[in-house]
Amino acid sequence: MLPCVIVGGDGVSLHRKRACQADKRACKPICRAWALTYTQIQAQAQTSPLAQAQARFASRKVKSRSPAASRAISALAALEKEAAILPAQLRIEREALLAVSQYLTLPDTHRMRTLLHDAIAAAPKNPKLASMLHFVERIPEVKWPPSVPAHGQRLRARGTARTTDGSECADSIFDSSLGMEPILPVYAAPWSPPLPVTSVILAKEEALRALEIALDDSRRYRATWFTDGSLLDGKAGGAAVRVENGMVREKIVVPLGDGQVCEGEMEGLLRATEKALRDDQDNILCVADSQAALRGTLLTTPRSGQFRAIRYDTLIRQALSSRPHLAVLNLWTPAHIGTIGNELADAAAKEATNLAPDPTNFVSLTSTRRLIHLQILNQWDRASKHAKTGGELKRIDRSPPSLNPIPLYSSLTIARKNSSIISQLRTGPSHLNASRFKSGFISSPACDACGAAYETRAHFLLECQAWEPLRKPLHSAAKEAGLFGPLHVSPLLCEPKLLRAVSNFVEATGRFP
Repeated sequence: MLPCVIVGGDGVSLHRKRACQADKRACKPICRAWALTYTQIQAQAQTSPLAQAQARFASRKVKSRSPAASRAISALAALEKEAAILPAQLRIEREALLAVSQYLTLPDTHRMRTLLHDAIAAAPKNPKLASMLHFVERIPEVKWPPSVPAHGQRLRARGTARTTDGSECADSIFDSSLGMEPILPVYAAPWSPPLPVTSVILAKEEALRALEIALDDSRRYRATWFTDGSLLDGKAGGAAVRVENGMVREKIVVPLGDGQVCEGEMEGLLRATEKALRDDQDNILCVADSQAALRGTLLTTPRSGQFRAIRYDTLIRQALSSRPHLAVLNLWTPAHIGTIGNELADAAAKEATNLAPDPTNFVSLTSTRRLIHLQILNQWDRASKHAKTGGELKRIDRSPPSLNPIPLYSSLTIARKNSSIISQLRTGPSHLNASRFKSGFISSPACDACGAAYETRAHFLLECQAWEPLRKPLHSAAKEAGLFGPLHVSPLLCEPKLLRAVSNFVEATGRFP
């Protein structure tokens, strides 16, 4: 029994459907977990900064003189983009993807891994029986096994038949973690002896003096490594170099693909220590410019990247059995200040970003969560472009939707009334005569101030001769913002640097009640 999420026009309902052969008792904690997840979504929707931005956006709409125009102002596509509110269906999908990606990190002995195996191995015969676990096929960058139904077979439109019989893959053997990094709830006992590793993180000047002293120690002459990580064009890499007399004697590069910089830094520290131990060195010096990496290599608590800390811990403890006098010094140094070893390690890390990663590397949970976020934003952008509402906003603002509210609704220097007026000018329906005439509330769209045939937002902002003396500050603000040439509606209503000037112009005209 698995929980089934059905998303429709009237919201979300949770139904229990027989989607696999798991027993009823195993289903209950999953149902409760998913119900809790959905409850948390609802709670966040009421208390999160995004919800507060939505409330500010809605409250700053000046009430129209007619209910019809008021409804037009609140076009859903415009509201979602203006208030930075992720559409409900995408929000639910994002939470499901984040939850399932977390489930992939569970140990093999966990009951959830059995249920995940069933969700991966078979596609539901009826699309209505798809559960939250079937969102696993939409998680980016995981290592999808070839012996199971392809992507799109589990979560498919109603009336679409599956192309693979689930019974054909039910007994197939594959890694149900899909290559995701493992995260252990408990690794070491609290009374485990500490590692013979000293991590030194000092202030900039003190760190440079400590590095100079450490490099003068002849015991570490052949065991001094500089490490670094890099991220170029979305690809990460780590490196470690052993330097003698300003020359690279040994170099290790670790391409990580869609990883993070800190992961590259930790890989550099790990590989450098591993190589020094293979060379039978007892006094090892590793120099890194990442404080997070120096701390992360010694932190085995449950988190993303834990497996690297466990590898480091295991490596040191195994070496201690044959080398009781082992001592490792991990030293932080400021980056990009001309330290030869650090600059050479940085160049090697950049080189690693251009190489193909090892296919056996684990998939990082942190990177997966970032890619899920980008995937959802891309879906939102595509949906926004094809939306039938919000056309007036699209004509002036073609930027993709974002979860960061625009400054218009977060600025404390813009009067609430003025921000409401600017919001109406951005989204379309307003108190301008062209808009009111289109809705049938006045008999003429002509401008009352100058007599022009149509009082549109372009006419009000750029063309009306009655307000020409008031536009001088707009031109000055545009030049200060680096916008030269004639003014246009789009930068006036979209450029944050012009927001204050446009607000003053709206207030000075006295056009809006």
